[in-house]
Amino acid sequence: MQATYSSKDRFNIANPASLGALKLTNYQIGLFAKGMTVRSDSASQNFGYGTVDYITLAFPIKHGAVSFGLLPLSRVNYNILEFNESANGLPRYVQIFNGEGSVNEAYLATGVSLFKNLRIGARAAFVFGNIRNATRLVFDDTLNGFNSRYYNDRHLNGFSFYGGAQYDIKWKEQNTLTVGVAGNLNNSIRSTRDMMMNRFYYNSANAEVAFDTITAAFNQRGAVILPASFDAGLLYNFKNKWLVGVNFNYTDAQSYRSFNEIDSFRASYKVAAGIQWIPNETALEGLYNRLKFRLGGYYQQTPIYFNNQQINQYAITAGFGIPVKRFFSDIDFAFEIGKMGTTSNNLLEERFLRGTLGFSISDRWFIKRKYD
Repeated sequence: MQATYSSKDRFNIANPASLGALKLTNYQIGLFAKGMTVRSDSASQNFGYGTVDYITLAFPIKHGAVSFGLLPLSRVNYNILEFNESANGLPRYVQIFNGEGSVNEAYLATGVSLFKNLRIGARAAFVFGNIRNATRLVFDDTLNGFNSRYYNDRHLNGFSFYGGAQYDIKWKEQNTLTVGVAGNLNNSIRSTRDMMMNRFYYNSANAEVAFDTITAAFNQRGAVILPASFDAGLLYNFKNKWLVGVNFNYTDAQSYRSFNEIDSFRASYKVAAGIQWIPNETALEGLYNRLKFRLGGYYQQTPIYFNNQQINQYAITAGFGIPVKRFFSDIDFAFEIGKMGTTSNNLLEERFLRGTLGFSISDRWFIKRKYD
């Protein structure tokens, strides 16, 4: 439902055209936590983390609405150790790969209703953040080899643009079929980076001490190219009781560039489907009548390409929304369980469980009083 969902009391973050249908001021905040087990054909390890997912505010204007907020674009958080036994007389060593940081966007969006059934919207965002990738090569016996370390710090700050459209087709009484599209062309984000590679040793306090510097470059100016992405979907609304939707996403991830360097990404796609059921949305009494039950799933060919194989991911999603009494507001719970990758071909498999808690608060703001 990413490209197609719209409502009079809730803004669909994925498609700014949905602002054309908004009639109430809507505030949203989301929190998420994710636990995962990563395993190879010989070992496994558990990880987990959580954070704020999004913060948005939208309010209606004439023929549409305006929204601003903060959205995540990318998160990096890994620490991988690869042990290598001695071979050909070389000492044993360990490679340590770690990365940390995030890239976010502070956006401003607007959407309008051009005709009775057609809505269009656009979103401009300031993209900012820092990401560090580092690698260490540490020998078991430093007498036979110098340890080395390399880091690459990237600092992003630039603008991105995104647009979308939705069209409603009335299908008998109280039934609607919505067609939605959204997407963006390549966005070039201004960036700087610092890089250094040197050799080091550990002193008696087990602290790293630089021995010499092999290469270093600071405050290099360049750009990160965020690839074009496109969403299209259909959503069928049956008497405001059932919602049934499908969504297709294509991302030209192979066009990603960082300082003109080509990565190993490949074009990716994602197919998703879901349903929502409300027992009786117009009921004045009974909490159960206005609960929103949701179920869905997706399959994705991710942009990750490794060992001559593109990594796939799939998951089942479920959730429900609890209405807040006397407000057009909801508390939403969502759960996602799935798998990415495989242990074959010397690769890694990730099994994950993700939980999301969202708050959507809607009310009428900026109403001019008629009587004092």
